[in-house]
Amino acid sequence: MRQQDLGHCAALICPPEPNTLFKINEPTLKEVREVIKSARTASAPGPSGVPYKVFKNCPRLLECLWKIYRVIWRKGKVPQQCRYAEGTNDNLNTWLWAVDKSGLPGKFKAWIYQHDILPHLLWLLLVYEVLITIMEGFKRKISQFLLSLAEEFKVIRASEVLLYRDSTNTKVSSADVEIRTGRKWCAQDAVEWEEARLQHSDLVGTVVSGRAGLGSILKSSYSKASGKDLLATARDWQLLVDLVRQLRFPDIIAATTLRPDIVLMSRATKQVVLLELTVPWEDRIEEAQVRKKAKYVDLVAECWRNGWKARYKPIEVGCWSFAGQSLYWALGLLGICRLHRRRAMKNIMEAAEKAS
Repeated sequence: MRQQDLGHCAALICPPEPNTLFKINEPTLKEVREVIKSARTASAPGPSGVPYKVFKNCPRLLECLWKIYRVIWRKGKVPQQCRYAEGTNDNLNTWLWAVDKSGLPGKFKAWIYQHDILPHLLWLLLVYEVLITIMEGFKRKISQFLLSLAEEFKVIRASEVLLYRDSTNTKVSSADVEIRTGRKWCAQDAVEWEEARLQHSDLVGTVVSGRAGLGSILKSSYSKASGKDLLATARDWQLLVDLVRQLRFPDIIAATTLRPDIVLMSRATKQVVLLELTVPWEDRIEEAQVRKKAKYVDLVAECWRNGWKARYKPIEVGCWSFAGQSLYWALGLLGICRLHRRRAMKNIMEAAEKAS
C-alpha cells in the first residue's frame, strides 16, 4: 500500500521545489565519525546493546559499522533486525533488578524509575517497532517491581508508626503523631490489625499440622519477642501488687473485678503489664498456664479497646521449685539480663519451695 501511487489530489498543498537538493550520496566515514563524536557517551544503546562509548574508543569497529551503513544505503532497505527492539526486554529486566537490589528506600527507587528508566524505555519504544503484546509484557514486568515498591512503602510507614508510638521519649510517644498515607491504606490500622493477629496466634498456641506430632514444628511467639527493654519505654511506671492490701484494678484502664498479682502501668505511654503467679504441682504447670490465659483474655482485649497497650504474662513456678519457661520470658520482657535473670529465677524458686 505504501508503494502504490494514489494520483493527484487538488486538496493537497503543493509546496515549492527546494532550492538545495538533498544529498543522496553514500555516508562517508568522516560523517559517521562526526555523528558518533557528537553523541553523548551515556546515551542509551540500541537493540544490539552496544553503547556509543565502544565506537568512540574502537576505530576499526566504527569502520565496520560504516561499511554496514554503505550496504544498507545501496540496497535501499533497512533489515528487519534493526526495526525491532530485541534487546529492550533484557535491558529492562537488568535495569529493574539492579534498582530493586540496590537497597535504596522506596521513594528513591521510584525516582530512579521515573527519571531514568522510563525515559530510556520510552525512547526505545518510539524509535523501534514494538508489538502490543511486547508492550503488555513490559507492563506486567514493571508492575511486579512497582508492587515491591508499594510493599516497601507500607513497611517503612508501619515502622514509622512503631517508632513514634514506642519511643523512649514520653513527649514523643504521648503526642499521638499521625502518619498520613491516604484513604486506601492506613498505617496505624495496619499495625493494630497485625498485632491483634499475632496476639490471637499466641492464644491459639501450637496446633497439629498434618501427620506431624504436636510440637514438631517450632513456631515463634509474639509475646516472647522483645526488641528492647520494656521498662525503658517510659519513666512513670507505677507498680501495684496484690500482697498486703487487696489490689483493685485501675478504673482508668478497664472496669473489672479481676485482681492480677502484679500490675505495671504507665499513664504517659498508656502501657500496662499484667503478671499472674501460680504455684501448682509440677505435672499441672501447662494446665495452669492455659487456665490463667483464658481467665484474662477478655480483660486484655478491653484494655486494648480503651487505648491501652496491654501485655499479660502468666507465671508458673512448681511447688517443688521447678520454674516453667513463662518465668524466664516474663523476666526477659521486663529487660532483666541473663545473669540477673538466672539469679532472680533462683531466688523465686527457693521462695516457692520454702512457702510450700
